[in-house]
Amino acid sequence: MARGRILAIENDPSFRSFFEDVLRAEGYDVRTVDNGTTGLQLCRDDEFDLVVIEMNLPGMDGLEITQRIISFNPEQPIMVVTAQQDVDKALAALQKGVAEYLLKPIDPQKFLRSVNRLLFNQSLSQDHERLSRENHLLGSILSTYHKCMAFLSIPQLEHLADQILDVCMEVLKAEGTVFWLADPGSGSYSYSSHRGLMRLSGGDNKLTPGERERVKILEGEPAIGPQGKTLWIPLQHDMESLALIQAEMPAGRDTFTRRDMKNAASIGKFASSALFNVLRYQSLEETSLQTGVGQSYSMAYFQDHLGKELQKAHRYGRQLSLAQLVVENYTELKASFHDRDLQAGIEEVVARLREVLRDADVIATAKPNQYFILLPETDFWGAIMAQKRIRRALRGVTLSALKKMLPVNVALRSATYPSDGTDYATLGKVTKHRLEHLRESLFHREPLQTATFWDAVHMILGSSKDYRFTGDGIEVSKTLAPYTSTLHSKYFRMPEGRMNDVQRMFCLEIVESYRTRGVLFRSCLDFEQTRGQLCDEQAIEKTSTTVYLLGGDKRVSWDLQHIVPVHIPDTQFRKVHFLLYLSEDHAYGVFATEMQGDLVGFHTSDFFLVENMVVKLQEQYQLQTQI
Repeated sequence: MARGRILAIENDPSFRSFFEDVLRAEGYDVRTVDNGTTGLQLCRDDEFDLVVIEMNLPGMDGLEITQRIISFNPEQPIMVVTAQQDVDKALAALQKGVAEYLLKPIDPQKFLRSVNRLLFNQSLSQDHERLSRENHLLGSILSTYHKCMAFLSIPQLEHLADQILDVCMEVLKAEGTVFWLADPGSGSYSYSSHRGLMRLSGGDNKLTPGERERVKILEGEPAIGPQGKTLWIPLQHDMESLALIQAEMPAGRDTFTRRDMKNAASIGKFASSALFNVLRYQSLEETSLQTGVGQSYSMAYFQDHLGKELQKAHRYGRQLSLAQLVVENYTELKASFHDRDLQAGIEEVVARLREVLRDADVIATAKPNQYFILLPETDFWGAIMAQKRIRRALRGVTLSALKKMLPVNVALRSATYPSDGTDYATLGKVTKHRLEHLRESLFHREPLQTATFWDAVHMILGSSKDYRFTGDGIEVSKTLAPYTSTLHSKYFRMPEGRMNDVQRMFCLEIVESYRTRGVLFRSCLDFEQTRGQLCDEQAIEKTSTTVYLLGGDKRVSWDLQHIVPVHIPDTQFRKVHFLLYLSEDHAYGVFATEMQGDLVGFHTSDFFLVENMVVKLQEQYQLQTQI
């Protein structure tokens, strides 16, 4: 058995060989490195009875290494060696807590006597201090033990994560902590919660550890980052990663210490056991509460889970959306097909839903024809894009048996926390109310649903034969009359210049509602001319709405963030004037063409129609799909 473990940090190869030969001959286990960075990392990863440091090292010099090692482990014995001209550095190191220094060239016998004396004195002092230290350590361990025992009685994941972080901050004296849940099989982690001074932006919801940290995590042992400011605590069960705790900024000291690592290991064992039990219970709960319809959940589980997500959203200032999907022709399908065929069709609907939703999204069955979808961390615009993906995925789903074939027609709407409500009941009422308006929408007319943007525009506008001028007004043909069957839509006739007035009116609305996120699309012939007809562009720049000018006669570039010219060489933009405005609160669309010196066209506040015309426009010209 080796007499002791010694680390020598020396950049001169001949002296590294000297340390290895002399010390190994005396029975010591010796490690040598040629730079301070590697030596410092070894001191953090392992334990040594003595560290020998050359003062004059390239990069991080011996004095700085000495300070960092003592900061990390104040009880670490250190001997420094240096040339005659560097005696001042050695004396400074002695003031920092170094046990001894030797001058080069080094006499082997003198060196060995110094090493033996240091280790002998260390053993004597260790025996004396051990009882006192162990007594203090026992009190600390018992205190940590009682704090960690509380983990085992917490059944909720969010509550458990918060409790673990609180204990980590208290015991490790960290200024901030983060709880990362493992994504099974991916090697990455998803944000769960944080405590203290941590500040995470929207793009910090995923974590993929570096190679060195990943190796330590797989070993299940706490690891300190390169600068000593970060401490990683892996939570594992049977070699499987469950979560990762990130502790940052040790309070009152430069780095985390070896004692912190030992405390972190103790916390990690309790936390791993508690987290495994909670995750296993959660998995059993989810499995038992699935309805059997495409692995969707029961409403009991869904409402409980939604309640927890609402608490998290409130606590961390985040948003979430609740969507309601209804199979509109369920009664007809049930009357036309056997139960097994109907069940297979509904399961296909749910399966397609699961394909386009995220892992965190949850589907629940309320009735055989009614489903709720929870979209965590999803705002109004994210919910629109989710609905777009869902409608595309469900397009073409049909039931067929013998000579019968019927499509599965679905209606889908969403509500967003906190703008539409702060509890399940309110959000559910909003989705129901929006579904009722959806059923009245002009967009449900079959040709409009499948048409491209311009085809839909031309269906709505018709041709010159569909209009008859009457004094200052206009009448439309029977072909166009159905588009005015609701209070939200109407055909009009107005002077050509009034289109610019409409544009200015909406710009003023954007400026007044500057906090409301929105988008406005405007066709134009000349970018510079249309820009001049806007209201105060600097005021628009301070809003949360983006104005897109589409078409134009040439490509231009402006130093503006919220007024964006997009040159599209399509003659349609010369033939049709249009404006589409969509925000979380309002929707408006106007389409017009020139006839007999006036503008004749159609305008609407049909929210669903405007929303989908915006989507069609974005798809046709590959414009950005997120606001």
